[in-house]
Amino acid sequence: MTRKAVSIGLPYLLGLFLCDRLSVCWYGFLGILPLLLFLGLGCRLRLKQLLLCGISFAFACCLYCGYMYRVRDALLAYGGQTVSLTGRVENVDVRDNEQASYLIRTNIGGHTTRITYYGADLICQYGDSIRMTAVLAPYEDTYLFPAVSYYQGEGSFLQVQEASDVEIIPERNWSLVGSIRAYADRICAKIRMTLPKQEAGLLCAMLLGDKSGLDSPTKTALYRLGIGHVTAVSGLHLTLLCSLVGWILRRLRLGKRLAFCIQAVVAVGFVLCTGVSHSACRAAVMLLLVYSGDVFHRQSDPLNALCIAVLALTGTRPYLIGSASFLLSAAGVFAVAVAAPWLTAHFPVDTLPKRILKGLVASSVIPVLLMPLCACYFQEASLLSPLSNFLVLPLCMAAMLCGLGVFLTGGWSVAALPLLRLAGFLCRTVLELGSWCAGLHVGVVPLGDSYVLPLCLLCVLLALCVFGFRREQRRVWASIGLTVMLFWNVSLFVSLLERNTLKIAMLGKGNACTLVITCGDQTDVLDLTGGGSGAEYVSRYLQASGISHVDTLVLDQQQYRAMAAFHDALSYVQVQRLLVPEDTYHLPGSTVCGTVPAPFSIASAELLRSQYTIRFLGTGTVEILYAGRRVLCAAGTEPLTESDVRIQYGAKLPEALTAGYLLTTAPCNVQDGQVYAGQNNLCISIDAQGGISIQDLMKGG
Repeated sequence: MTRKAVSIGLPYLLGLFLCDRLSVCWYGFLGILPLLLFLGLGCRLRLKQLLLCGISFAFACCLYCGYMYRVRDALLAYGGQTVSLTGRVENVDVRDNEQASYLIRTNIGGHTTRITYYGADLICQYGDSIRMTAVLAPYEDTYLFPAVSYYQGEGSFLQVQEASDVEIIPERNWSLVGSIRAYADRICAKIRMTLPKQEAGLLCAMLLGDKSGLDSPTKTALYRLGIGHVTAVSGLHLTLLCSLVGWILRRLRLGKRLAFCIQAVVAVGFVLCTGVSHSACRAAVMLLLVYSGDVFHRQSDPLNALCIAVLALTGTRPYLIGSASFLLSAAGVFAVAVAAPWLTAHFPVDTLPKRILKGLVASSVIPVLLMPLCACYFQEASLLSPLSNFLVLPLCMAAMLCGLGVFLTGGWSVAALPLLRLAGFLCRTVLELGSWCAGLHVGVVPLGDSYVLPLCLLCVLLALCVFGFRREQRRVWASIGLTVMLFWNVSLFVSLLERNTLKIAMLGKGNACTLVITCGDQTDVLDLTGGGSGAEYVSRYLQASGISHVDTLVLDQQQYRAMAAFHDALSYVQVQRLLVPEDTYHLPGSTVCGTVPAPFSIASAELLRSQYTIRFLGTGTVEILYAGRRVLCAAGTEPLTESDVRIQYGAKLPEALTAGYLLTTAPCNVQDGQVYAGQNNLCISIDAQGGISIQDLMKGG
């Protein structure tokens, strides 16, 4: 079977991906051509096929570069300017503090684009018009969230920094899309009124992709359980819906063409209900291609359908290649529908145990195939997904079927109440399993180290070369096993190499400073500025580093707010000891982060570890001693004495700062030495010989 869509789609997707990931597009184009030629010859492609692949790859590079030059760069030129905007509201996310986040489609400089605006809840809905005078600004990445790549993948390059004269103009004309979205919101409201908060949040996320009801610990629990993908509307949701509709249509004995048209209308309507997410659009295109095979008497092919879907979605919107949800959705379909069936094609299925074994093996290889993409976008990956797909995913599918019943009956109470009670029980079971697994830290692979992504790419290249020159399942299985062993051994070697290295992570937003100190198996967290503003930063850093145990958590200032923040952020981290200032009041026997707060003296406390020492010299001032080196950290108003590394945090700095290794949260004028001024989220490493290196966590993991 000739696969022209595959010969065009795969090089096209690779070209877009490389242009998005590399800063200079043509370097990627020139550098990948020899590799494409090498793999093409290995796969024994004909000259015409090689030429078609090369043209597709070059077209993708030109399309991406042209779009970014003509559209993105032209829009970014409006950064810092004040403009009058009129746009249409496409999404509203209402927060608990009577604030809301708006996604607005508007026209800037002749280019139709999306912008985001965060402000007061104006009580508007999809389709309403909005006017404002706005100061625009480009997105900026933070340690917690890669805003630039995320919003670029959504087709948004600017945000509203300041707004005035904001006015909402309600849409008075009837809108099909608005009516569908309002119906979906009504079903979600019915679910939230009937079920407890967490159960309702999970069911709304699984049914319609509305994750606003899920808090951060719940999301972490689901991803560590290996079923986080159920909260992103994709092929699983549409397949369930269309299978249910197809079963009803078969009972009515309708013709194939009419049944296909009805299923197409249902699929499109469901995509509109979910906010037209990229994964839902991809799933709808692929599903309709598969269903159309019976109508037009054509054999459906998953890889062809995937390539056609990718071409259809990115042909006019090349920025989609930067969307993590789109890439993971496409890669997941490739792993489930193409790679895993090919790898297990020769497994015997004559008995039930052998069929179960084949399914387990196919499910086990999927996380390995998705590991490189997970390393690009996440701090950790779960190896429990093969087991969860067999044991927990059926519970999620049963809950979704109950939710679909509520959705299709319009929330009619007679049918909705029993269905929602059953769905709530299933969701509660899934949440309890997820919380239990997340607390055990079983099967969690940290992906935050800088060596992980290059190592994953090397493993992918090795497997591709083996597939290209020896297209045999046994040899590809051997290459996958070899790459897994290579990854495991390199990770073990790096952990042993860094066992005697002291790492001091300087985390926080703006002028705040929270230190995470690790050496070997010991970890201490010091919140120096107080208030718990660095709690989420600490949680992310611990996840990326694979740390599940904290020996001591020290809250120096504003300890009451800090206790609440760290209690929520470190839900699945075991804290052995919590130190708070001596004048802190807490209820007898009450626990924070699973431990009872203990008082300490800010002026004279000392933490003695097997390899390093932490001394408190006053409020917000500490020194760390290791391998003959002295690291001194103090607020901007405190003068720093002689030390090997100086950390000065706060908005105001002393006028005279001696150089050396100097890290500050505010800009300064020191020129000599190694100065990291005006930034946060850095990691200082001191090896056993006293060697010092500094890493920017925003760039190096």
